[in-house]
Amino acid sequence: MKALLHTHHVNGIKTDSRPENLHTLCMTCHGRMPGHQTMYVSPEHRVALDALRKEQAIVCE
Repeated sequence: MKALLHTHHVNGIKTDSRPENLHTLCMTCHGRMPGHQTMYVSPEHRVALDALRKEQAIVCE
C-alpha cells in the first residue's frame, strides 16, 4: 500500500531532496522521528501496517 509510506528528510530540510537525505519510512516510523510526534496515523492504517510487518517479518526500531 503506497499510501502507508512516507519520505523522511533526514536533516529536516524539506527542500534538500538529495538521495542521501531521503529515507522511506512507514507512517508509524515516520511519526517517531524528531519533530514528527504530532503526525496522525489512523487506526485502520495502524492495523494494515502491523499486518504487513507481521507478514514480511519486519521489526521496527
